[in-house]
Parts: sequence; structure tokens; C-alpha cells
Amino acid sequence: MGGGTARDVPRHSRAATYLLLILALALFAASLLYNTWRLERGNEALLASASESAWNVFQAEFELQRLLYALQRYASREEVEDREAFRKRFDIFWSRLPLLIEGEDPALVREVSRAEEVVPDLIATLERLAPAVERARIDRAELRRIREELEAMQAPLHAISLATLHEMARRHTVLREEVALLSQRNNLSLAGLAGSVAILLFLLHREVARTRFLLARSHLQERRERHLAHHDMLTGLPNRRLFEERLRELLRRSRRGRRIGLLLLDLDRFKDVNDRHGHAVGDALLRAAARRMRTCVRRGDMLARLGGDEFAVLQEDAVDEALCLRLAARLLDAFVEPFELEGRRLQANLSIGIALFPDHGGTPAELLRRADLALYRAKAAGRGRLVLFAAEMERDRS
Repeated sequence: MGGGTARDVPRHSRAATYLLLILALALFAASLLYNTWRLERGNEALLASASESAWNVFQAEFELQRLLYALQRYASREEVEDREAFRKRFDIFWSRLPLLIEGEDPALVREVSRAEEVVPDLIATLERLAPAVERARIDRAELRRIREELEAMQAPLHAISLATLHEMARRHTVLREEVALLSQRNNLSLAGLAGSVAILLFLLHREVARTRFLLARSHLQERRERHLAHHDMLTGLPNRRLFEERLRELLRRSRRGRRIGLLLLDLDRFKDVNDRHGHAVGDALLRAAARRMRTCVRRGDMLARLGGDEFAVLQEDAVDEALCLRLAARLLDAFVEPFELEGRRLQANLSIGIALFPDHGGTPAELLRRADLALYRAKAAGRGRLVLFAAEMERDRS
């Protein structure tokens, strides 16, 4: 009987040891799961900081600056194309304002700013200015009044933007503090398992693997943020910033005899679609149009959305103008078939203006301006057309 007791002591001791090790492993596993869950929530909060609401505030400010620039250009030259550009920028800015307060996306903006009070006043101001903007010719006094009204919108819009950015920064700070606290708790968990070297080594190996995984996710998030800075959120295409950087780089690296084609594309009557069917259908049309354009360009060509219904194609190593014209013809043909969007059948055509380097300019500004002249000529000729820049366009303009 005494021998049986002697054998029972180590057996019970081993059972208690195994139980303690299992308990320690369970506690550490629970800690890892908790840490992982908290870190995943942190990543979600960081992604939310680049949400559609914050982007809409930035776009509204940006479109207001473009509108003021178009107004200044029209006031200084009083050209027909400048008047049309001013009206277009006016409509685009107007379309941006409701996005700051309508729907679920701008919840952050409504929560931290006075947007629900300010935006209706801004829209009312635009409604009051609309009759003057639509006139065939606006006199100087009226232009000064419009400018003063628009410039007065900058301060409230900027206040909304600052409030949104401040809240995003505050949430980011809170997240960092929570992650730091989480790290302290993790260290305490590791200290609690110091009694078992084998289990500690195993758990450290697991922790390293988890850390590498989270670092990889963090790097992926950084790449996503860089992508968002250079790409249009609606269509996923490169934005104006990336397009202009690419154009400057191509011209800088260009060699004698090497041509570069620049095509500016505009969706005809896009504003009519927005006005008649709403911005959701307009956005769906822009996405569908971008998909069709992608099927037409070569792998090495850059297709970008410059803003609104404006797109551009940068054709590297354009052997001659015929290559650019064939690409433009493919794009026009791609838009012959109507779009089926949300139960609606919509017809949208393209107008295309083309300029070539070095034939039509040696700098990005020259190429963009002359491609824009060709685009304006295409739209004036009845839309749904392509036009290659010619020197007489500038003479006609002057």
C-alpha cells in the first residue's frame, strides 16, 4: 500500500504540471487571439481614416479651387471656351456638396463638423448664383459678386475639412495608445510563462510568426495608402497627379525621333445623366466607361481619370499619328454599344482630342493644352468624334 502511494505522488505531480502547462498555453493562446483581434480592429480603424467621407470633403475643397481658377480665367479673357469651362466647374462643385451630408458615407463628417448646417447654405448660395452663371455673357460687376460669394465658401468648407482631419488624427492617436497598452499586456503574458522554457520557446516562435504576419499586413496597408494617393477611388485608374508625373517622366527620358501620343477623352453629356438619373448612376457609368476603355489600350499605355468625366491616355512609343488615330477609333467604337446600368439603358459617347510629342509640343503643358484644343474642336463638331491637333486651331483661337 505504501509502495502504491509512493508511485501515486509523482503521477499526481506530473498531472499537475501538465495541467499548469496546458493552462499557461491556454492563457497565452487566449492572449494571442485577443491581441490579434485588437490589432485587426486597429487596422480597420486605419483603413476607415481614408474613408469616402474624408475624400469627399477634400474633393469639395479641390473643386472649389478649380471653380475659382476657371472664374478668374474667364474674367481675364472672356473666351467662349473659358465660359463653358467655368459653367462646367460650377456644376461639378455643386454636385460635390450633397455628398458631404447625404447617405451613410459622410457619417464622420456630420459627427464632427457643422456640415448639416453649412452645406445647405452653400447649396442655396449656388442656387442663387445659377441664373447669373448661365447667362451668355456676365458683366464685370456680376463676376465680382460671384467671385466674392464663392470665395466666402472657402472658410466653412475648410473648417469642415479641418474638423474631419482632426477627428481622424485623434482616432489614430487613440489607436496607437491602445496598441501600446496591448503590447504591455502581451509582455505580462510572456512573463507569466517564464517557468516553462520549452513552452516559452514554442510560444515565442508563434509570436514571431504572428508579428511577421501583422507587419506584412501593415506593409500591405502602406502600399494601399500610396495607391490611393495616386489613383482615382471611383474607377481605380491612375489620377491626374500620377498621370502628369508619368508624362513629365516620359518627356524627360524621350529620345530623338521617339513619339508620345496624348489623348484627352470626355464623356459626352455626362452631366445630363447625373441630372436625370442621379449621381449613383453617374458613378456607375464612369466605372463602366473606365472598364471599356481598359479593353482598348495597350499594356504599356497609361489610362487615367483626370477628374469628373475627363479621362486621358498616354501612348508611349507612338510610331506615328496613325497609331494614335487607330487607338482613338477603337475607343469610339467601344462606346457605340449602350450601357446597361441599374435597369437603365444609357448611351454615352466619347469626344477625343489628340496631340503628339514632339510634333505638337515639347512640354507637358503644351501637349495638354493642344490636346485640349483638339478635344474642344471635337465636341464643337458634334461630339462622338476624334480630332488631331493642327496649328490652325491655335490661330482660330487667337
